[in-house]
Amino acid sequence: MILVIGGTGRIGSRVVQQLADLRLPVRVLARRPEAARALAGPTVEVAAGDLDQPGSLPAAFAGVSSVFLLTTQSPRQEAQERAAIAAARAAGVSHVVKVSAGDAATAPNSPTPVGRAHAAAEAALKASGLSWTILRPSAFMQVALEPLLEGARDSGRLLLPLGAAKVAFIDVDDIARAAVWALTHPAPASDRTLVLTGPEALGLQELAPLVSRAVGRPVKAVSPPMLLVRMIIGRRIADPFLRRHQLALLGLMRAGRLAAVSPDLALTTGQAGRSVADWLADRS
Repeated sequence: MILVIGGTGRIGSRVVQQLADLRLPVRVLARRPEAARALAGPTVEVAAGDLDQPGSLPAAFAGVSSVFLLTTQSPRQEAQERAAIAAARAAGVSHVVKVSAGDAATAPNSPTPVGRAHAAAEAALKASGLSWTILRPSAFMQVALEPLLEGARDSGRLLLPLGAAKVAFIDVDDIARAAVWALTHPAPASDRTLVLTGPEALGLQELAPLVSRAVGRPVKAVSPPMLLVRMIIGRRIADPFLRRHQLALLGLMRAGRLAAVSPDLALTTGQAGRSVADWLADRS
């Protein structure tokens, strides 16, 4: 049995679907089981459990061999992941696959609170005695690029504060594919950190013609100043924790810290990640 924590999210739902396609037994942990009912199927069940209430977890972890661990970005993130790791250890789980932040963002001294929480949870997982795989994905195409397409269609401008930097964007489907590989190949995946990126790093000048083809009109690349970006994010994101994370992540992107291209996805799964061009072509 594979327990999926975060199964209703952007990555976790894809993990559930890919595991179901393989006809593997899956249990989805849900604080509100009714919210996850749509995921249930012949090999997929839903179990109640709340990471903020560790006493609710033993039944959901019973009989589980592997755990996929991904929690929501919040001030409770580290404590929730520690609770999941402790429950896995108590239940005799063999292997935990944890999704962290990107390689540049995950560190004890990270400028983003999410990255610091991931670093602390990674350390707890490594010290737990469990077999583990850590996934460190780069910026998601669906998060970083998809919201920009509507603006590009309306205004003819691609607004992204990259400056001259490049980013190795990754499709969330590829992150899920790496997670499923690690969950179904625990021996070769054991005690490994996989850095996940797309096959190339692109800057604004490379992105603009790709977006132009996708939206069907000329598009001009514009990198707004960070002062303006801070004002916009301040208006759009009310939660101070998430606001600090978003600004820090954009700062790392602008500094070129998300430009490195990793071979880990292709080396483990046998297939390179999807390109931005191919991903955008599906949205044209």
